[in-house]
Amino acid sequence: MDLPLHNHYLPQNYLRQFAPPSHPDQVWCFNKLTGELKLLPIKSVGQRKDFYGPQTEELLNTQIEGPAQYALAKLRNGEPLDRGGKTRVTLYLDSMRKRVPPFRQQMVDRYPLEKEEFFARVKHDLKGWASHYQTTPSDLLDAMNEFELHHFNEPMGMTDPLVRFQWVSPRWIELILSMTWRVLRVCGSERFLAGDNPVYLLKRTSHSLLPPGLIFPLSSTEVLHANWEKSRGGWQVYEDAKPAQIREINRQTIQISEHFLFSQREDSWVTQVIQNQTYGAFRKHA
Repeated sequence: MDLPLHNHYLPQNYLRQFAPPSHPDQVWCFNKLTGELKLLPIKSVGQRKDFYGPQTEELLNTQIEGPAQYALAKLRNGEPLDRGGKTRVTLYLDSMRKRVPPFRQQMVDRYPLEKEEFFARVKHDLKGWASHYQTTPSDLLDAMNEFELHHFNEPMGMTDPLVRFQWVSPRWIELILSMTWRVLRVCGSERFLAGDNPVYLLKRTSHSLLPPGLIFPLSSTEVLHANWEKSRGGWQVYEDAKPAQIREINRQTIQISEHFLFSQREDSWVTQVIQNQTYGAFRKHA
C-alpha cells in the first residue's frame, strides 16, 4: 500500500527566505484561525497530505522550481535578468499563484458550473462529431448522458481531473511578462511577511501608497511589485521600500492569506492585526 505523500504547496526553498538567521530551517508561523504563533520546522509547514500526486510533485520540482532558483537568487541580489531568466521566474510566479489551497478551493467552488458548461458545449457539438465519426447523434447523446450521470453522481474530490489546474496560464504569463518589475527592499528593521497565498493582486484603497499590481514577497527583506508604470531604468528596477509601503503590503498579505502567515521574527503585532483586521490597528502595532 502506498504511503500518504505530504506535498509542500509552498516550496521549502521559498520558506527559507523567511527563516530567522539563527534557525535557518525554521520559520515563525501564525495561524489565523487559532491565533497561535509558533517557531516550526520548515519541512512541517506549508504542506498537506496528498495535495497532489507524485507526477505533479515531479513536474513542479524539475520543470518549475528547479529552473527558477538561479534567476530568483539573481533577482534578490539585484542582478539583471535576461529574457530566459524573466520567463523562468514568471512561470514560477504563475505556479505559486495556483498551487496553493485558496486557489484550489476556488476551483472546487467553480466545479459544478465548469462541469455543466463542459457538457453543454459537448452536446452542442454532437451533430458535427456524429458526422465525423460516422455514427448517429442519438448514440453519442446516450453515451454522453451515461458519462454525465456517472460524473455528476460521483463525489467530487480535490484531485478530480476537472478540478486540477493547468500549470501554465498563457494570459497570466503574458500579463506578468508585460509588467515593470519593481523590487522593493527594506532599509531598516521592518520585515516582509509571507502567506499561504503568496502571489496576489494589490488592491487599491484610500490609504494606498502603491499603484495596483502583482505582489510576491521574495524574502523577508525584498518584495516583487510588478505593475504597468514605466520606468526609465527599464523593466527591472530596485527601490527602497518606505515603512508605510511595507506596512501596506504586509496588511494585504495578512488579509489575502487563508490560514497561515510566515515571518522571520516573533512579532506579536501580526497576531493583533489578524484579530483586528483594520488599517488603524495595523498602523498602531507595526
